Amino acid sequence: MRRADALQVLAASAVVDGQASVRLAGPHGQLQVTVRVERVPAEGLTCANPRPGYFLAYQPVRIDPVG
Repeated sequence: MRRADALQVLAASAVVDGQASVRLAGPHGQLQVTVRVERVPAEGLTCANPRPGYFLAYQPVRIDPVG
């Protein structure tokens, strides 16, 4: 069964050259996940701000077990 609380973020690095590293703890141990971070344009994300804006999209590029 998938649960929203099955993974816990232990640490996250700053974004450098469009990538960040995140350490997760889950039911089967710890994982080190490298993610690509992209700024994606979006128009009118909310009614309160109808101007064009952006959001950050995260794409995993590598997952390694820790330990």
